Amino acid sequence: MSELENGLNKLLEEHQHESGLHVIGGRRKLMDRLVQFFEDYRPDYRPEDRPQYGADRSH
Repeated sequence: MSELENGLNKLLEEHQHESGLHVIGGRRKLMDRLVQFFEDYRPDYRPEDRPQYGADRSH
């Protein structure tokens, strides 16, 4: 697991604990999607060059 993935996983685990969320099996899938988003993100791209996540993202 990468440092980014470890950090996101810890943050999500803490958030679930604090807010009482019970997501069985969904945390791993969300982690994979978050890591993919951050790996795809490049600050030097123009907004229209970035991958779009979600149907309503226009920027």
